[in-house]
Amino acid sequence: MVKDIGLQSLTKSYVTQIFSILLPFSISVAVIYTLLISGALLFVEDYVLHGYLEREFTQLKDTANEYDENIKLPSTSYMRSYWENDPALPYYVKELDVGTHETQDSLFHVFVGKLPNVNRKVYIVLEENKISSIEQYTNVINLALWSIALVIIFASVFVAYFVAKIIAKPVGKLAADVTDELYPKKQFHGSDRVDEIGKLSRSFSGLVNQLQDSLDIEKSFTRHSSHEMRTPMAVIRNAVSVLKLPNCSEEKKLRNLERIEKACIDSERMLDVFLTLGKDNANLPKENISLLSITESIIENHSELINEKNLEVTLSGENSGFIHAPLSLVEVVLNNLLRNALYYGRKVLSIDIDNKNITLANKIETAPSSANKFGYGLEIVRRICELNGWKFYIQCDDSNFIVRLDFAQN
Repeated sequence: MVKDIGLQSLTKSYVTQIFSILLPFSISVAVIYTLLISGALLFVEDYVLHGYLEREFTQLKDTANEYDENIKLPSTSYMRSYWENDPALPYYVKELDVGTHETQDSLFHVFVGKLPNVNRKVYIVLEENKISSIEQYTNVINLALWSIALVIIFASVFVAYFVAKIIAKPVGKLAADVTDELYPKKQFHGSDRVDEIGKLSRSFSGLVNQLQDSLDIEKSFTRHSSHEMRTPMAVIRNAVSVLKLPNCSEEKKLRNLERIEKACIDSERMLDVFLTLGKDNANLPKENISLLSITESIIENHSELINEKNLEVTLSGENSGFIHAPLSLVEVVLNNLLRNALYYGRKVLSIDIDNKNITLANKIETAPSSANKFGYGLEIVRRICELNGWKFYIQCDDSNFIVRLDFAQN
């Protein structure tokens, strides 16, 4: 259990993980390189000695043009030559075939060959210890090579650590940036890189922006739904107040119950609209809608407010302005525009319908510094228009507020 906890603590640090990968790799490279150098020295030595034997045989072959029992075989302090029937021929070379050989103890190198016009083999035996000093200093060479390998391994420890720190540095900065303050459209550290760090940074940036957009949608939904629910709630509250009257007639009861039912239907419709708008792929069913008819219906729903504020509402236009759009969205848009005009306007409200366009113009007391000061209604209208490709224009001065809505999609 203690060992498991220790191993887990070692893998918590990204630097430690990289270091634990680089260090074994560096050690393996040092060991393999040392073994290759040691083997290469022995291979080169054998290659040189075999080449030397082949040259000696080639020179002997060039001088032996005819059969001669008195051919002088090459002989030095480190090399002896024998005929195949020579009694002095060492026993360990008698069974060797034509070619270059090395004895198992690596002390002798032997070349076996046949001279032209001579029916006997020639054995050239070279004693390695007498011609090459490498074999004599094998232990010293190996000690030197492994000492160098040990130094490289120690150096690799520091190099691997610093390399791990360098590799982990952008990850640490990215982690610090992620835990830092978040704001819309934030680009995290390393987002301009083309490697995996850049890909991770851009993924974080996209995720945070997506979460921010979702949060904005939630906030908008809360604001917009609460704003839209005020009207049906007011209708329900007024209707309930009428129903509580002791002398309420049956006719008034039925009328107010119908108003409550209609307000509930409107509330449910508006909630469905805003839930749909909160999705990335809002797709409501479309139908042919008469702008004149739906505007008349909305004006009728606000008749009490019109009478209360003593406003003169004029509606002009022919009943030929049909649009193909989601009914619920059109109702929300026109309801917000009309309600906004009634709440903030005075004296006169003029509504003009021309084909697929509707224009609302009303008098106001004073123009605010921003159109958003007229409440969330215009924000709701603007967002719905953006999602559906409708054109929305506002013209405002000190005494007039004009809104034009074009339902013709681009």
